[in-house]
Amino acid sequence: MTLEGGKNTGAKFVVKGGAAKGARDIIIRHNSAGSLSINSFYAENSQRLYISCPNCKSGYQGRRDVTMTDVVASNVKFLAAVNKNYGDTVTLKNSKIIGGAGCRMYNGNNNGGEPKALGNQCETSTIYSCTCS
Repeated sequence: MTLEGGKNTGAKFVVKGGAAKGARDIIIRHNSAGSLSINSFYAENSQRLYISCPNCKSGYQGRRDVTMTDVVASNVKFLAAVNKNYGDTVTLKNSKIIGGAGCRMYNGNNNGGEPKALGNQCETSTIYSCTCS
């Protein structure tokens, strides 16, 4: 799923319920402005559940916020990958990670190049509340 195009920083997106298994890369890609709430979602055998666009050549480059509540991830490398230099935030609540990490921070860019990885945060198996920023 890709959230495209909008530059409205007040936009609110919601994913309520659902599951994804075997995604080769990203399950939800956030190329638009605004915030996203992911609730009661299960992800398995994937690279990332969520990514805020780390290298979009066009479109919105600025802060994005995502909140994940009651998410279970099994064998997912990162629940979320976000851009520290754009001020992105991830809030994890009442979620469980089985084999993987909560957040991966990057320095995003707008030239299409590979973003610089800065490290992982929220690396516990059960997350009751954690904010990565």
